[in-house]
Amino acid sequence: MKCQRPLCLLALVVLLPIPAAAQPISFVAAWGSSGSGDGQFDDPFGVAVDGAGSVYVADSSNDRIQKFSHSGTFLAQWGGAGTAEGEFIQPLGVAANGAGAVYVADTGNNRIQKFSRSGTFLTQWGTTGSSSGEFMDPRGLAVDAAGNVYVADTGNDRIQKFSSAGTFLTQWGSFGSGNGQFSDPGGLAVDAAGNVYVADTGNDRIQKFSSAGTFLTQWGSTGMGNGQFNSPRNVAVDATGKVYVADVFNNRIQSFTDSGTFLTAWGGFGTGNGQFSLPSGVAVGFAGSILVADLANDRTQQFLDGCLGDVTLTLSNDSCDAAKTHEACYSITVGPNFGVYGPNGDLTLTAPIISLENDAFVEVDGSLTASNP
Repeated sequence: MKCQRPLCLLALVVLLPIPAAAQPISFVAAWGSSGSGDGQFDDPFGVAVDGAGSVYVADSSNDRIQKFSHSGTFLAQWGGAGTAEGEFIQPLGVAANGAGAVYVADTGNNRIQKFSRSGTFLTQWGTTGSSSGEFMDPRGLAVDAAGNVYVADTGNDRIQKFSSAGTFLTQWGSFGSGNGQFSDPGGLAVDAAGNVYVADTGNDRIQKFSSAGTFLTQWGSTGMGNGQFNSPRNVAVDATGKVYVADVFNNRIQSFTDSGTFLTAWGGFGTGNGQFSLPSGVAVGFAGSILVADLANDRTQQFLDGCLGDVTLTLSNDSCDAAKTHEACYSITVGPNFGVYGPNGDLTLTAPIISLENDAFVEVDGSLTASNP
């Protein structure tokens, strides 16, 4: 299924609203293989995206964080097995804020470490225990717009909230299956309104709370049907409030409204594009794309859910004519993506998520180039 709408060249700039009715899931890219080299993984568990679109992967069994461009180009890595500052023992969670900080759930060391975007150590907090500010197997992290850090303290079956510097603020939760209780809470996400979504892994559900920990709603049950889960391990939310869940043992990603209404699901067990083997991490990235840490396949996959919004088509050369026979006749901008429509009819873009097929339609289908109308 493709998103499409007639394109009319009425003036130098044409705005093309793509309707929200069509919502395809398009595979965009995948990167990674088994190993310990740059860009290789051993059990990638968590994934996060910063404000610049860079992707951070918790490469858990390699005891490190790897950083990539939005399209999967390796940029940097840091870590190593140990207990010193900047070292990790099986890091399972990662989050980034808008100020350039990267937070890591250093699971085996029962602490949170904070770094710059380039991997420079900044601070840490936490020790083993069950008191405020202590952890037992912390796995999930999320950061809100104010910079507050939420930690899924998995072994203590609770959520803890801290300032950006690690000052303890509040906590909620206990072991159980009632509203506001948890069984091995995994990933976390925070929406634009500050609401907190928790992947309540052992209870096969998602719970939603206010930023202070007040229970708001929950959805899910054990199973394979739409809206059911088999160990949901991570959760993400986009700018519109759409919620994505890594449904690990069902080998799929499910999406929901912010109140829990099922929208769609994709995946299935396998090694092909769009298939998964224990998808453990999910994040919203560049231009609204969806990043998935495909754990047992030792790779990261990227998808596009639906359409990107308004498309701007600009006549960039006064000598261009309606037949588009001159060089550099048109440029097209979709979010942060850009390409030039040249004399051979090809539209080359910085991200493989849109094509211009002809005068009539703009389509979002994972293509890199456009056909010549």
